[in-house]
Amino acid sequence: MNHDEATEKLDAYVAGTLGAEQAGEMDAHVAECEDCQAELAPVDLAGFDPSDDGEQVQASVRKAMRRTALAAAAYAVMATVVLLIATVLVVQPLLLARFDRAAMAARAAYEVPMLFNPGVQVDELTIRSGLAHRTTTVTVGIPLGSGTHPVGPFGAEVTVFGMDIKMNAGSQDPTITDAVLPGLDDGTVVTVEVGLPEPLDIEAAQALASDPGRDVRITWVGFGLPSRSFRPIGYPICRQADTPSDRLLGATSASWGGTWTGVVPDVRGAVDKAAAGLEAISSQSEVADTVGGRMELRSIVAALKDGDPAITSVVVTGPTPEVVAFLADTGIPHGAVLAVGFYDWGSPVCGR
Repeated sequence: MNHDEATEKLDAYVAGTLGAEQAGEMDAHVAECEDCQAELAPVDLAGFDPSDDGEQVQASVRKAMRRTALAAAAYAVMATVVLLIATVLVVQPLLLARFDRAAMAARAAYEVPMLFNPGVQVDELTIRSGLAHRTTTVTVGIPLGSGTHPVGPFGAEVTVFGMDIKMNAGSQDPTITDAVLPGLDDGTVVTVEVGLPEPLDIEAAQALASDPGRDVRITWVGFGLPSRSFRPIGYPICRQADTPSDRLLGATSASWGGTWTGVVPDVRGAVDKAAAGLEAISSQSEVADTVGGRMELRSIVAALKDGDPAITSVVVTGPTPEVVAFLADTGIPHGAVLAVGFYDWGSPVCGR
């Protein structure tokens, strides 16, 4: 059998369909022909029985599929690891946190509730990051007697392409004192925002906060500042000294918590902290624009730092009869009720 004839019969030879005589001739030719040996080398005929209904072939296919699945899973794990590394090294620091936008958005999430929502104080702050976003959540409340009335939620969401900062306490629904206080009994405590009959300077406001003349506590003061975009601006006067650090606010994951009990009221400190918070927020253009505009924020900062802003409103909390008497003593006709609860006046509040 010559080479050309053997080449034509290779497929039948491999399939085992040649007769005995031709199969013998092919055996003899293949034993001497290097080209045919090379052609047959990838095919393993050892142990192959074409009469086994393809079971060996099916088993081989299943093994190959398992190897392919394992390889695909390994590639998926590698791709996930690469994506996480890229997120940590590229997306978070270079895109989300570019120009301090993420840290300043977290700062705004902390400061905005207290600046633009009378009576509100921040109790907790949490920062969590995903693959392409960073969320700051703050837990806030209004002091109510010795406890806290929860409001909110507040927070900031930062993505690669934009951000959202919540400005207003959605659950705050102030009601005029004339419609609420007469119906409350001695077993309740109440928190009220009131406008002062005459603006007070810092020293006079401090004297009122230190000794309101009644068993009540002043927890927040409002500044008499012009503002086109915001409600009256103010700040808590009974907050702890330590605020979240810049390092904490710039972290991809962090938490902070504070307490308000036993803190001495400090009106001047409230003015300084309000100015510092607004100045930090205004330093980042995207955050400043989201909050209300860099130029207006800077004008408010200048008024707080360069002048002696008048105190035009306060938030007061205490037993209902004491709050009613405080309003009468100070000549305040009415105000806005921010929170009402059962009597709770056991722990020290705002230094008293």
